[in-house]
Amino acid sequence: MTLKFFLKKQRSGNFTLVARFYHEGTPKDQPTGHTVQSKKDFNKDRVSGNPEANNLINDWKNKFDQYDKFCTQNSERPDIHKAVGFVCGDKKMKLSNFTIFDACDAYIEHIKETHDEATVRKYEVLKNFINEYDEYRIENIDKKFCGIKLDSLNTSLLSNIAAFDITKGNQNTTVKRRLTFIMTVLNHAADAGMVSVIPKQIQPLLKTPDQNRFALNEDELKKLKSYQTTSKGDRLKLDAFIFSCETGLRFQDLMNIKPINVIKDEYNKPALKFHMDKGSVKMLTVPLSLLAQTIINRYKKNDATPIFNDLPSTANNINSRLKDIFELAGLDRKIEINRKSGKNSKVEVFKMHKIISIHIGRHTYGTLMIQRGISVTDLKELMGHSKLETTMGYVHTDKDKAINSGREKLDSIKMRKVG
Repeated sequence: MTLKFFLKKQRSGNFTLVARFYHEGTPKDQPTGHTVQSKKDFNKDRVSGNPEANNLINDWKNKFDQYDKFCTQNSERPDIHKAVGFVCGDKKMKLSNFTIFDACDAYIEHIKETHDEATVRKYEVLKNFINEYDEYRIENIDKKFCGIKLDSLNTSLLSNIAAFDITKGNQNTTVKRRLTFIMTVLNHAADAGMVSVIPKQIQPLLKTPDQNRFALNEDELKKLKSYQTTSKGDRLKLDAFIFSCETGLRFQDLMNIKPINVIKDEYNKPALKFHMDKGSVKMLTVPLSLLAQTIINRYKKNDATPIFNDLPSTANNINSRLKDIFELAGLDRKIEINRKSGKNSKVEVFKMHKIISIHIGRHTYGTLMIQRGISVTDLKELMGHSKLETTMGYVHTDKDKAINSGREKLDSIKMRKVG
């Protein structure tokens, strides 16, 4: 691991003094908070006429040497995040000295082996955005700003980040999605020990119940199918949910499928054949039940128009109406949800209609397919997962029975592996 200092040009024409930590091919830049007028004023890690900057350089170099010596003496593998935390902190390193930028770095490393490239790219975009925000703060608000510390986060700071996002011309949906990604990063930071406690001001934002970890049972799905409504909009949203229960499609895949995706499979039975939207090139073939075929025929216009073209483009709008529909249908089973905040978690109870979402259709599909006799390995293929562990997250039944279950015929559908 090495530490070097260099100048980074600002829009104003001045230069920011930056420390670069480098370890195993990975660079990590940390602004020092000092501005240099000209490149000529910086030579061999010394800033002409700026004793404060020189003292900081000396201090950071000494602390870096201390950390390197500590790792050598204790046979501990150097960690670039710990090094930055130790060197840049005012006192002996505290885990809370990590910034959101550091947390993004850590989360990206965490998901590289388990998530597809598209998902990893989303968080790399978030990291670049946070870096832009940090530079904006340095240039316009506080020249000594060294990144948003995890232990200093509050709703006000998150609002400032959102406001900066809007000034870049982004719409509200993009801003909300970005904040959701930040919440995910913060939860991982707490789990990884980068911050001991998530700040109380933003804990309520992190305590959203996990709405994707339960499924409807057969009786509840039957009750939902028999629900009648005179509202065409509600009928469409309800049919979209039922279609997801019958096919296991994600919301975005649901929005993209067209009548042209309906084919005859090798058994001459109706099926959907499509590319998953979630950054995958894998082609899925999913059998269509009679009810799923009926729903397609109800809404299809032509081969080129998406079947659910009249649905709202965002899941939130659909989820809001589903909550009302489920309440009117009397679907109020109590659901236990494990609400997690950092390292702490507790079980809370919600009525089903309070936490229903369109994605529950996919969980219902996974659970009911197992209960009807399909093997979990075949279910993995039908749902387009690369790992069995991911599929098991959609099975809300006896996991041992699911793993050992044999392949059997479903009611009126002969299940096949994905082509």
